[in-house]
Amino acid sequence: MRSLSVALLLVICAAAAPARAQHYRDPDEAKFTVSNLRSINTDADEYAPFVTANGRWIYFTTSRVGSSDLFRARRAGSEWGNPGPIPPDPTVNTALDDGSLSGAIPPLAQLFELSDHDLAGLYVPELGVFTSGKRSGGAGDADLYLVTISRDGERIREAAKLPSLNTSAWEAQGTIASDGSFIIFSSNRSGGSGGMDLYIANRTAGGGYSDPVNLGENVNSSANECAPFIAPDGRTLYFASTRQGGFGGSDLYMVRRDSSGAWGMPKNLGERINTSANELFFFGVGRAHCYFASDRPGGVGGLDLYEASPNIFAPGNSLIRFSLNDTTRHGALPGHIRIMESSLGRAVAELDLSGSDTVALPLLSGFSYRVQAAAAGFPERELALADFPGDTTINFPVNFGHPPAVAPPAPVFNFTSDMSLPFFVSGYYRMNTAAMLADLRKRQLNGDLKSQTFIADVARDAAVYEESRRLSGTVEKILGDFVVMCQGDYFPKFLAYLKERKPTDPKEYLEITIYGYADPRPIIGVYNEKPVTFLDTNGREVTVSPGDPLDNFKLAGLRAHYAVEYFDGLFRSSPKMRRDYISLADQGLIRWRAISESVDAVSGEDLGTKRRIKASIRKVREGESGGM
Repeated sequence: MRSLSVALLLVICAAAAPARAQHYRDPDEAKFTVSNLRSINTDADEYAPFVTANGRWIYFTTSRVGSSDLFRARRAGSEWGNPGPIPPDPTVNTALDDGSLSGAIPPLAQLFELSDHDLAGLYVPELGVFTSGKRSGGAGDADLYLVTISRDGERIREAAKLPSLNTSAWEAQGTIASDGSFIIFSSNRSGGSGGMDLYIANRTAGGGYSDPVNLGENVNSSANECAPFIAPDGRTLYFASTRQGGFGGSDLYMVRRDSSGAWGMPKNLGERINTSANELFFFGVGRAHCYFASDRPGGVGGLDLYEASPNIFAPGNSLIRFSLNDTTRHGALPGHIRIMESSLGRAVAELDLSGSDTVALPLLSGFSYRVQAAAAGFPERELALADFPGDTTINFPVNFGHPPAVAPPAPVFNFTSDMSLPFFVSGYYRMNTAAMLADLRKRQLNGDLKSQTFIADVARDAAVYEESRRLSGTVEKILGDFVVMCQGDYFPKFLAYLKERKPTDPKEYLEITIYGYADPRPIIGVYNEKPVTFLDTNGREVTVSPGDPLDNFKLAGLRAHYAVEYFDGLFRSSPKMRRDYISLADQGLIRWRAISESVDAVSGEDLGTKRRIKASIRKVREGESGGM
């Protein structure tokens, strides 16, 4: 066996039919440029690029030393420096073939090149997967190993066997999800669609991985499918295939899976990247760059690494059309817009608008943004932009109106109250009371939440359970104080206030708003309970249905909704409070609102205090909303 790369080429480079497939299109594809990474490539094979989340290192596999090994190069400005072997670890680079590294990349890396400080505040599992040749004790010609990758990308170490994934066949080229929850890899094991197929294995509660499952006939064909890369969104998969309909040799494809977990039909990435030669090992996280390997003519030798810009294949980008409007005079306004990502508070883009046209900007779905808008003669506005679908065009007008000449009179009776409740179980949407904690344990052991790995495992992780149990006392104390205030002050006071009002006075309500917050760590999971509706910060209704993928915006909204449900049930069942509450509720004088505030950027560095709800009670007049 000369090298892993040569063996790979012998397998994947069967000729493809000349027919052309319908391929992926992007508005910026005319700007797409490809360059050979000549500072890295040699006359040997270089392939399987992996760039760390902080953008500092590019890891790749090379056969320049005889057997295949992991090498890396450090970025210096806009260029990659001279490569060298990775820091020695006896379990990683060996005398056998090693390579095809993949590590966990947080979803926010799709928006920013994250600093080490950013990464320290995000949930980034120090997990990676790589391939090695037939080691002593290995299962087949090539096996998959789990490795530890330091959060700053400096060290790869502690390779461990993955017995549930490896067979006597060829298992290689693994890619790992951003939260470590699954691995997708290529194998020529028996029982597939033909040649090499792609398989997925999910992480188990014990930290291992389940038996792999074939990705199915939409993804796999009778040809060879290999070199997968899962985007940090956990739903977009890139891979190489020699199937019919390509441009020749091995082509790069993209496929997405829906909220139910089903994979769609793959799309060829098109002639901007694919040629009649072999293209494989796509890697692309953000919009700036993507990388791949190819043996196209004009290279340095064998398989070379290429860098392309912009990454027109980045998943989930929607075209947002911004405009500034004077709603009093019914005309467009010149001005300035800044788009901020909510969790880190960093600017994504800034736009100047002339007042004659809308300005379109591609933004990545799955994140929460703040749109800060300014127009001369008007107070600045800040609006939320969250939970929009990917790969579509959305109009986002920012409306300004002339402020009233005279401020409205202050209400006769100022009645306000606020309560903040922290310490939700990480990833969960019901409050951490003793009763709900016990119910969560039961559901995680043998119920409907048994396989939901995005929720902290209070059933099997004793330390997590003990911490949650300890904090539940604080949660119940805060809840108890709020209930006592409602019972002894808020509801009776509002009833007494209503008795003093004249029949001709405007109708007023007691509005109880629950705001939900998540901590800034990305969440990847699927919601599997009843449909739930809440509001975003612009007052728009959002519904989360069974099977919908979760993110921080939805998690925060679910926390708000289930808190409303909890309080309403508690107030109706409490003998001491029942009379006043039901009297107000039956007259339609109490209004509940659940609002997703998405990520908490206020409450400090403790992630536990960021997983919270805030309850706000306001007296509002009909047609007004006092909690916004």
